[in-house]
Amino acid sequence: MTPSFILRALLLGSLLSTFSVGVSAQTLVERLGYPPGTKLIIVHADDLGETHSVNAAAIKALQGGTINSASLMVPCPWFPEIADYAKSHPDADFGLHLTLTSERVYYRWGPVAPADKVPSLVDQSGYFHHDWEENEHVNAKEVEVELRAQIERARDGRSSHAPRFAPVPTHHERQGSVRRYAAGGSRVQVAGFRYQRLVR
Repeated sequence: MTPSFILRALLLGSLLSTFSVGVSAQTLVERLGYPPGTKLIIVHADDLGETHSVNAAAIKALQGGTINSASLMVPCPWFPEIADYAKSHPDADFGLHLTLTSERVYYRWGPVAPADKVPSLVDQSGYFHHDWEENEHVNAKEVEVELRAQIERARDGRSSHAPRFAPVPTHHERQGSVRRYAAGGSRVQVAGFRYQRLVR
């Protein structure tokens, strides 16, 4: 079984579990208190922790009801600010956006794990790579080390909860990282996975 197939199977299972298939007498919409046939939308904010302005805009949108959920990027410089907000707002719908890249040119971040423990994930300056090339080797064990470090930092008291994952970019599918990603989540007993980007 290829990592790509595993990822797609997990996505299909996730999607199927989201939709009511007539087994329940009451639809999700009805259980949420809306009349039958009502269409609902979830508006999600991504990349919180990247900058103060991203955090401030997301907080304002969450408080105003413009967005319903958001994901935090633990390695980013402004993670402590949004983690403090998440901790003081335990009912807010926050998850983790696990990341292994730093795509900006001059505003960069590196791994949470010590760089010498994850050398295949960093460039010569010690930052995550901007992106991954087809021929670059990513050590799947190092991916697991880094993702576990991000999860642990989120749980170390800076953030009160990490109810779900948002994915790392899917180029890691080719390197076996999806298995490590799923294994990391199950080992730290995080509730589930949410896949936002499946194909480039």
